[in-house]
Amino acid sequence: MQAIFVRPNWQAITQNIQQQRRRMLWVLLLSMLVILTLVGIVQRTVSRLALQAILADGGAWGLAWAVAVCYALRHRSECWRSGAITGLLVALIFTIVSIVPKWNVDTWMTESYKSNPILYWGVWHGLILGVVRWLTRRYPREMRACGLSLEHWRRNLMIGLLGGGVLAGHLLFSIAFTGAGPLHFPPLPHFFWQLSFEIASSLGSEFFFRGTVYHYFESERGWGHYSAALTAAAFNVSLFLVKVQWTDDIITVVGVLFYIFMLSMINATLYRLTRSLLPGYVSSLIFTLSATLER
Repeated sequence: MQAIFVRPNWQAITQNIQQQRRRMLWVLLLSMLVILTLVGIVQRTVSRLALQAILADGGAWGLAWAVAVCYALRHRSECWRSGAITGLLVALIFTIVSIVPKWNVDTWMTESYKSNPILYWGVWHGLILGVVRWLTRRYPREMRACGLSLEHWRRNLMIGLLGGGVLAGHLLFSIAFTGAGPLHFPPLPHFFWQLSFEIASSLGSEFFFRGTVYHYFESERGWGHYSAALTAAAFNVSLFLVKVQWTDDIITVVGVLFYIFMLSMINATLYRLTRSLLPGYVSSLIFTLSATLER
């Protein structure tokens, strides 16, 4: 029987790992608190639409990406520097995309504005894919560990289409069953803007809520799947609650909350099954784009 090798400094190593886990927990909680506070303050105090988008979207998604990258690179010395660079790049992308179509607009997405060709400016949301390309080439092992890779992409694509299709089908059936009215395709510029925005925001959502929050509680803290998934879903839902401020129709708000919660739970399950963010990303795109169909 071979002897078991034990490092003489095993206690120090164990304590260091535990300290890193506690530090990461505080980073996640504080970052979520900052995001919620930022979005809440901007929604209530900033009246200009372009500034709302720049501060809320740019600031919130920039911080979310910075934290996600720091978590993925938590065992590297440059984790904070790379996280800060990524966060600034993401914030800059959302700022650039928001300025042009929203600068002189007081009310977003009116019926006349939905056909405005300026909405094609949203194509620059795709720059976020360049940031992902840089991360996966520079840190392939760490990004893969959090699910940011294209391994088995055909299988994961089909799984994501199935997951998003089921929830989208439920939404469309519910609309038809309740007699909310016939659905029709929105004007092409509006749909293109929504598509490009979701390409950027859904990717950030999966990287933060599933690849970071869920992964931390499930893998680092040893929580069960449902406990970790519910925690990530709670983070996800809380952001929506701050955005709507409960000023919309209560039935609509509750309905949207239900679908955000279910989408979060489905995507956490897809992530657990595949250890890839791609299925959840595709699922989010399918569902959110189905929700853009107008009544």
